[in-house]
Amino acid sequence: RINQGEIHLLENLRFYSEELSCDKVFSEELSKHGDIFINEAFGTAHRAHASNVGITSFFVQKACGFLVSKEFQYLDQIARNNQGKLVLLLGGAKISDKIKLISRFRNIADKILIGGAMSHNFLKAEGFDVGKSLIESDAIDLSKDILNKNRNKIVLPLDFLSTKDISDDKNTVISSHNSIGDGDIAVDIGPETISLFK
Repeated sequence: RINQGEIHLLENLRFYSEELSCDKVFSEELSKHGDIFINEAFGTAHRAHASNVGITSFFVQKACGFLVSKEFQYLDQIARNNQGKLVLLLGGAKISDKIKLISRFRNIADKILIGGAMSHNFLKAEGFDVGKSLIESDAIDLSKDILNKNRNKIVLPLDFLSTKDISDDKNTVISSHNSIGDGDIAVDIGPETISLFK
């Protein structure tokens, strides 16, 4: 248990499978570090992990922090007061993490730009080879469905920075979205896509 005046700094909890599976016992152990729970991690709030979801079962006093509240207010204002052009830029690896966001903004945003590894799912759904690039294979059908319902809004990358070895940043090439080699890994959007997104 933490004592008054102490700060406990824990290592990256995602190293623990119990964190990712939102294990109840692990969540309870984490809760013993304090008396009040404040979630200030907006960037990971969508993940049902032990440290931000499971842990809340063991606190009577719990709330969002000022940063999370500010982000909610900002997003709410955008969603309610779409006075001009609104473009949603999404990245990251998992489309399943972003599906609710896409659904929420598809009638609000003028365009939805898809970057990051989640764009590989959409390209795969369109029938393109993405080589050894990271994909969420069980989300290909979901990607197809999103594309079919939002064809005029979704903007996918035209090119990528690709490599055969992710640990070797010196041997990278620019690959078109339709010419990623079998052994290539797309690691970032390319210059043509950057211009398009701008």
